[in-house]
Parts: sequence; C-alpha cells; structure tokens
Amino acid sequence: MKTKSKIRMLPLILTGISLLFINGCQKEEESSEIKDKDGNIYTSLTIGSQVWMAENLKTTKYNDGTAIPLMTYSYIKNPGYTWCEEDAALYKESYGALYNWYAVNTKKLCPSGWHVPTDAEWHTLILNLDGNAQNVTGIESETAGGKLKETGTAHWKTTSTSVTNESGFNGLPGGHCHIGDPHAFYYMGYRGLWWTATEFNDGSAWLRDLRDNDIKVYRGYLDKGYGFSVRCIKN
Repeated sequence: MKTKSKIRMLPLILTGISLLFINGCQKEEESSEIKDKDGNIYTSLTIGSQVWMAENLKTTKYNDGTAIPLMTYSYIKNPGYTWCEEDAALYKESYGALYNWYAVNTKKLCPSGWHVPTDAEWHTLILNLDGNAQNVTGIESETAGGKLKETGTAHWKTTSTSVTNESGFNGLPGGHCHIGDPHAFYYMGYRGLWWTATEFNDGSAWLRDLRDNDIKVYRGYLDKGYGFSVRCIKN
C-alpha cells in the first residue's frame, strides 16, 4: 500500500573531527558500461580522482546474483531493500532503491569493480567541491550541496540559482523509510540521504544528507535499519 510522504526531522549528533583541504574538481564522463545483476545500466562521472555512478543504485540482487530480501521491517537487523513508497513502477528509475545498512555491509551491493563509498571517500568528494569542507558531524560544507543537487523542481520541491549540479552528481530527494514505522516513508522531495560503508558504532552508521531549499551537505549517523539511497564508487 502506498502512503503519503511525511516530514520528520532526523537527529544529528554534533562532534568535532579534523579539518582537511584538497584542491581541484574535474568532471568527465566514462564510456564503459556499468551493469548490475538485474541488468540495470548506469552512467558514471569523474570528480577529482574519484569515479562515481551518476545515479542511485536500484538493484534487487547482490553482485553474486543472489536476491536481496524485500524489506518489510521484519528485517530490521538483516539486509534488505525497498522502493520509495513501495512503488517501483513510479520511483525506481528516478530514485533507485532504499537499502538498509545491513545490505550495505554485505559488500556485495555494487556491481563488480565498484563499492559503496566509505565516510572518508564521501568527504574526499565534498572536498573536491568545497576546499573549506570540514569532516564534522552536522554541516560538512556550506556550499557543496548546490553542486551535487539536481537543478529545477522536477524532483526537489524548491530550488534556487545557487543549485548548479556542476559536479554532474544529480542528487535527488529520495527520502527514507523509517525503521520504527512500517511502510512509512519520509522526506521524498525534501531530502536525499545516502549511506556510507562506515560504521559509527554497533547500532548506527555514517550518512550524507542533502536538503530542499539548501546548498549545504550534512554529515551524520543513524540506525543501520533505516532505508537510504546508495551510490557506488569505482574500486
């Protein structure tokens, strides 16, 4: 059953971590075909020294061909995936799937030769777009979000001239599914949240967060049972 998207604030716990700098940002399309075990084909782009997929992951199979369980929240501590508002026909092509972190931690989500980026690899991406970015929990960058978000209002509820998508990342607001509220989906159109491959502690893992009407990048950590978007980076 489809449910309407709801807005709910997610907690972010603030703590200071080291400040790093890096210069340069370069975008370049890759020509080799990237295909998952479902046969979905992805494009890629180069930002700095990293090669990223230009779309969210949407596979229902691991890279060894085995099926990923469809998440109904009896899978809170087991790997699983779902679709935005449980509607693959409407949302698969644009937003991809929502995976919990237990699926990420299998290290089999991305196609062969690719992996879910670590927290450090996400920070390198942000530094390539904003040399003043800080690897802290909370606001990681004041400006890089505008370079990562898709322009216009086809998916985001609002936009501004500061949103340029100059990186080619095409960040979309796929929202998330909530572990404590079965079949409840939040923030679609308002937030895009992506898992990293890095644990924060036994119960939670690091993520990245882009928000509507905002050009910041947020770094935080939440329970591993949440369903978030996933991007892959080349090995």
